Amino acid sequence: MDRRQFINFLANTGAGFLLATSSSCTIKPAGEVPEGEALDKKLPPFLNNPFATETVLNSRMTYHSGFTGTLPDQVLSNVLWAMGRAPLAGASRTIFVALPTDIYRYDPTRHGLIHHFEGNCLSMPGLSFEVGLVCDVAEDAGIASHFGLLAATAFWSGTSNQPGTCPSTSARINATSTWNAGTITFANSFGLIPNVRGITTELVAAASDGSLPNPNTSGSIGLEEAMANMNYDNRFASQEPSIGQISQIAWASYGNTPHAAVNGKAALTTPSSRGSYYLTSRIYIVRPIGTERYLIRRPGGDEKTRDHRIERVTEGDRRPQLRTAVDRLPTTAPVYFVYCVPTLGLVQQLEGGFAGAGALLQATSLRLRSYLTTGFSDAERSAIITALGIPTTDLPVLIGSIGLPG
Repeated sequence: MDRRQFINFLANTGAGFLLATSSSCTIKPAGEVPEGEALDKKLPPFLNNPFATETVLNSRMTYHSGFTGTLPDQVLSNVLWAMGRAPLAGASRTIFVALPTDIYRYDPTRHGLIHHFEGNCLSMPGLSFEVGLVCDVAEDAGIASHFGLLAATAFWSGTSNQPGTCPSTSARINATSTWNAGTITFANSFGLIPNVRGITTELVAAASDGSLPNPNTSGSIGLEEAMANMNYDNRFASQEPSIGQISQIAWASYGNTPHAAVNGKAALTTPSSRGSYYLTSRIYIVRPIGTERYLIRRPGGDEKTRDHRIERVTEGDRRPQLRTAVDRLPTTAPVYFVYCVPTLGLVQQLEGGFAGAGALLQATSLRLRSYLTTGFSDAERSAIITALGIPTTDLPVLIGSIGLPG
């Protein structure tokens, strides 16, 4: 029996964490073990799954119901490890996990769980576990959440009885009210799903005007390998990434995939609240020849269509003005990706974090370096808009700096 068969055996026979049978929650003190002094549960080491970063991004879906069965400890281990590996874009991040019997705080340094409270605090029946993040900026919660969602998807070995995930506002509200862990910035639900779409390398993102080369849906770097070896730094060489690399990063952060959202819209490499896709036509690529808008829909904007192209917004090198607008940006980055939303709110800013996470993973998989800047003030947002000459209705929430290592 190989490793994947063993994981499937565990999932189908009920090994691992027990299924939640009730969403009732009785909060009790954790006992006499102070947080940080001892681990109550050591998790197994993370596993490398066989799928490339691009393949997992192309395959991912979220499921809002139908959770049943159990997930092995190994899935929980990889999900928490992945979230802990996500670079910290803000100042702080704490990860909590709710199991059917207890709530724990995750210690990424020792890869283990510290008991926090007792009680079944899962937001709905049928879940194996839920992960909640407390972050000082919403975008950081989005980055870490997306790492965890992709880590669960990487365990897919078929189309039945596979790990399913749901980034959920209701789970966040429930966690805030019952976990006694403060205000939860965001929460993700995980469980076994009887039927999933499955891993696919089918390519559906292609430029209608030839402005970008087609992205690859299969690469040479595995998802966990990219997470384990993130090339995250703010020092860059001056050489500009190729148009192929720019195309790949744009797609990985917010490009089309083969599945459709519940409302029939063509879905992307990132989840979106109710399939709203707030970043549509609001991602800008700033490079020496000018500033360009990344477009994922065909001309006319039909949300059921798919495209993969760029259009010039402003001519000339706007990077110096952008660096002046936000003095926290790396000054040597040859290319910047500016992610904007129509209004500032939790779900919009989380989506910016999702997109930034895809860009980080893809950059490492291309052997490039990346760095994220977020937490902008109103003055900085206004200065960015002026520097790039973009519409005042496009509000920057995150900037990804991309280039070769310096």
